[in-house]
Amino acid sequence: MEVKFLEKMLTAKEMCEWLGITRVTLKKWCEKGLPVYRGDKLLRFDVEEAKDWLRNNGKNKEDN
Repeated sequence: MEVKFLEKMLTAKEMCEWLGITRVTLKKWCEKGLPVYRGDKLLRFDVEEAKDWLRNNGKNKEDN
């Protein structure tokens, strides 16, 4: 992945903070299809893709 591309994305920690969820919930959502980019021990999330996924899948903080 390009560095510029990664700079526009959130880490797992940032994603949890942005959504107000735990890492356990984030992991479950990834298993259910939340778009995630995986690198060497790194997870990155595109905010726009996450918004679309959450909107289309009706996910909320209680859905874990």
